[in-house]
Amino acid sequence: MTVAVLPLEYFPPLHSVALMAAADRVLWADTWPYRRQTRQSRSKLRNPNGWQWITLPMWSHQHGRPAHKVKIDGNVPWHERQWRAFMYNYRSTMYFEYFEDDFAPLFDTAPELLQTANEISTRCTCAFAQIETPFEHASEHGISQLADVGTALQADAVWVAHEHQDELDASPTTEAYTVLPPYEHPTYRQNFDGFEPGMAAIDCIFNYGPEATRIIAEGLALPAS
Repeated sequence: MTVAVLPLEYFPPLHSVALMAAADRVLWADTWPYRRQTRQSRSKLRNPNGWQWITLPMWSHQHGRPAHKVKIDGNVPWHERQWRAFMYNYRSTMYFEYFEDDFAPLFDTAPELLQTANEISTRCTCAFAQIETPFEHASEHGISQLADVGTALQADAVWVAHEHQDELDASPTTEAYTVLPPYEHPTYRQNFDGFEPGMAAIDCIFNYGPEATRIIAEGLALPAS
């Protein structure tokens, strides 16, 4: 059994979704510290000028707290603004209307906790990509470092994305887990001229629908079995 350890991210990028699809189980590293200016509190959307960040407004002094205890500033109507951004940038994509009835309710309310917003956006992304890998939280198991994951979950292998090394305090030289090679980002048709890598995986999903899962998986290199 393989376990992929990932930080909680807001509308996760392609490399994270590819890893979740490839593993047998996913462990969200919600006990690791929250870090500003990471995808824990923001995501990238394609727009006519290239791309833009959508960001969750955080209360002050959250940096370094365990991720599952971090709070979003409820005084900012960010959910309404972000729904407008998705509508403007993706309404004309091939599959936005197909997913809209399930997608729109995500922005009806603004969650208080960062973990809630991240989990909702990640579960939605995976559901649209038809990924059914079960998720667990590190906080449920009392895990706070990568070296303990394999024993705690009785895993045969523990995988960490190259792109998550810093956030998860991963070492490339250890037998307790495997840091995968860098993700080779696939090029795919987007809603505007040109191609911008590093978007949220939902970008590919809105453009390709069921075919997006195969495209997202193309860039992931896994260890030989």
